Amino acid sequence: MNQNDNRLTPFDAYEISGVREFGSGAERYCEPVPDADAEFWSLYGHIPGQGVECIGNYKSRKAAEEMYARITGRPFCNRQPPDRVGRFAKVVREYADDEARTNLIDLLADAMHWCEAKSVIFNDSLATARAHFAAETEEGARP
Repeated sequence: MNQNDNRLTPFDAYEISGVREFGSGAERYCEPVPDADAEFWSLYGHIPGQGVECIGNYKSRKAAEEMYARITGRPFCNRQPPDRVGRFAKVVREYADDEARTNLIDLLADAMHWCEAKSVIFNDSLATARAHFAAETEEGARP
Protein backbone atom coordinates (compact mmCIF):
# COMPACT_ATOMS: atom_id res chain seq x y z
CA MET A 1 0.00 0.00 0.00
CA ASN A 2 1.08 3.52 -0.68
CA GLN A 3 1.97 5.10 2.67
CA ASN A 4 0.24 8.38 1.78
CA ASP A 5 -3.15 6.80 1.13
CA ASN A 6 -4.97 3.48 1.21
CA ARG A 7 -4.49 2.57 -2.49
CA LEU A 8 -2.61 -0.60 -3.32
CA THR A 9 0.46 -0.25 -5.52
CA PRO A 10 -0.14 -2.30 -8.69
CA PHE A 11 2.38 -4.83 -9.96
CA ASP A 12 4.55 -3.44 -12.76
CA ALA A 13 6.00 -6.78 -13.90
CA TYR A 14 5.59 -10.51 -13.40
CA GLU A 15 7.88 -13.52 -13.40
CA ILE A 16 7.47 -17.26 -13.18
CA SER A 17 10.15 -19.39 -11.55
CA GLY A 18 10.61 -23.08 -11.05
CA VAL A 19 10.96 -23.76 -7.31
CA ARG A 20 12.21 -26.65 -5.21
CA GLU A 21 11.83 -27.28 -1.50
CA PHE A 22 14.96 -28.17 0.49
CA GLY A 23 15.52 -29.33 4.06
CA SER A 24 12.90 -30.75 6.39
CA GLY A 25 10.79 -29.73 9.36
CA ALA A 26 11.59 -26.28 10.73
CA GLU A 27 14.64 -26.17 8.43
CA ARG A 28 12.52 -26.32 5.23
CA TYR A 29 13.02 -23.58 2.67
CA CYS A 30 12.35 -22.96 -1.03
CA GLU A 31 14.73 -21.77 -3.73
CA PRO A 32 14.31 -20.92 -7.42
CA VAL A 33 15.73 -23.67 -9.66
CA PRO A 34 15.86 -24.41 -13.40
CA ASP A 35 12.56 -25.82 -14.67
CA ALA A 36 14.08 -29.30 -15.07
CA ASP A 37 14.66 -29.42 -11.28
CA ALA A 38 11.40 -27.73 -10.20
CA GLU A 39 8.87 -29.36 -7.90
CA PHE A 40 6.40 -26.52 -8.55
CA TRP A 41 6.27 -23.10 -10.22
CA SER A 42 5.60 -19.75 -8.55
CA LEU A 43 4.07 -16.68 -10.15
CA TYR A 44 5.49 -13.46 -8.71
CA GLY A 45 4.32 -9.87 -9.10
CA HIS A 46 6.87 -7.04 -8.81
CA ILE A 47 5.85 -4.07 -6.66
CA PRO A 48 7.81 -0.91 -7.56
CA GLY A 49 10.23 0.01 -4.79
CA GLN A 50 9.25 -3.00 -2.68
CA GLY A 51 10.39 -6.16 -4.49
CA VAL A 52 8.33 -9.20 -5.45
CA GLU A 53 5.33 -10.92 -3.92
CA CYS A 54 4.38 -14.51 -4.60
CA ILE A 55 0.92 -14.59 -6.14
CA GLY A 56 0.64 -18.36 -6.12
CA ASN A 57 2.28 -21.76 -6.52
CA TYR A 58 1.30 -24.11 -9.34
CA LYS A 59 1.87 -27.75 -10.24
CA SER A 60 3.14 -26.83 -13.73
CA ARG A 61 4.66 -23.89 -15.61
CA LYS A 62 1.62 -24.03 -17.90
CA ALA A 63 -0.74 -23.54 -14.93
CA ALA A 64 1.32 -20.54 -13.73
CA GLU A 65 1.27 -19.06 -17.25
CA GLU A 66 -2.50 -19.54 -17.42
CA MET A 67 -2.94 -17.63 -14.15
CA TYR A 68 -0.73 -14.83 -15.52
CA ALA A 69 -2.99 -14.69 -18.60
CA ARG A 70 -6.11 -14.51 -16.39
CA ILE A 71 -4.62 -11.62 -14.40
CA THR A 72 -3.20 -9.59 -17.29
CA GLY A 73 -5.41 -10.60 -20.23
CA ARG A 74 -2.38 -11.52 -22.36
CA PRO A 75 -0.27 -14.64 -22.78
CA PHE A 76 2.95 -15.02 -20.82
CA CYS A 77 5.87 -14.29 -23.15
CA ASN A 78 9.03 -16.15 -22.27
CA ARG A 79 10.45 -18.38 -24.99
CA GLN A 80 13.98 -18.05 -23.71
CA PRO A 81 15.37 -20.78 -21.46
CA PRO A 82 14.02 -20.07 -17.93
CA ASP A 83 17.44 -20.65 -16.37
CA ARG A 84 18.72 -17.48 -18.13
CA VAL A 85 16.24 -15.36 -16.19
CA GLY A 86 17.08 -17.13 -12.92
CA ARG A 87 20.81 -16.85 -13.55
CA PHE A 88 20.56 -13.10 -14.18
CA ALA A 89 18.20 -12.60 -11.23
CA LYS A 90 20.91 -14.12 -9.04
CA VAL A 91 23.54 -11.76 -10.50
CA VAL A 92 21.31 -8.73 -9.86
CA ARG A 93 20.35 -9.89 -6.36
CA GLU A 94 23.98 -10.48 -5.36
CA TYR A 95 25.45 -7.41 -7.10
CA ALA A 96 25.05 -5.14 -4.08
CA ASP A 97 23.08 -4.86 -0.85
CA ASP A 98 20.15 -2.96 -2.32
CA GLU A 99 16.81 -3.71 -3.96
CA ALA A 100 16.88 -5.45 -7.35
CA ARG A 101 16.10 -2.37 -9.49
CA THR A 102 18.84 -0.31 -7.85
CA ASN A 103 21.29 -3.20 -8.24
CA LEU A 104 20.38 -3.47 -11.93
CA ILE A 105 20.98 0.26 -12.46
CA ASP A 106 24.35 0.03 -10.69
CA LEU A 107 25.30 -3.02 -12.75
CA LEU A 108 24.45 -1.23 -16.00
CA ALA A 109 26.34 1.91 -14.96
CA ASP A 110 29.36 -0.21 -14.05
CA ALA A 111 29.08 -1.98 -17.43
CA MET A 112 29.27 1.46 -19.06
CA HIS A 113 32.39 2.29 -17.04
CA TRP A 114 33.93 -1.07 -17.99
CA CYS A 115 33.17 -0.49 -21.68
CA GLU A 116 34.77 2.94 -21.53
CA ALA A 117 37.89 1.55 -19.84
CA LYS A 118 38.16 -1.29 -22.41
CA SER A 119 37.30 0.87 -25.46
CA VAL A 120 34.10 -1.08 -26.11
CA ILE A 121 31.18 0.93 -27.48
CA PHE A 122 28.40 0.32 -24.96
CA ASN A 123 25.55 1.42 -27.25
CA ASP A 124 26.70 -1.01 -29.97
CA SER A 125 26.69 -3.84 -27.42
CA LEU A 126 23.26 -2.73 -26.18
CA ALA A 127 21.89 -2.67 -29.75
CA THR A 128 23.16 -6.21 -30.31
CA ALA A 129 21.64 -7.34 -27.00
CA ARG A 130 18.28 -5.79 -28.02
CA ALA A 131 18.41 -7.69 -31.32
CA HIS A 132 19.12 -10.95 -29.47
CA PHE A 133 16.26 -10.27 -27.05
CA ALA A 134 13.86 -9.54 -29.93
CA ALA A 135 14.81 -12.82 -31.58
CA GLU A 136 14.27 -14.73 -28.31
CA THR A 137 10.82 -13.36 -27.46
CA GLU A 138 7.45 -13.74 -29.12
CA GLU A 139 6.75 -10.02 -28.96
CA GLY A 140 9.82 -9.06 -30.98
CA ALA A 141 11.69 -5.86 -30.34
CA ARG A 142 10.62 -3.81 -27.32
CA PRO A 143 11.28 -0.11 -26.86
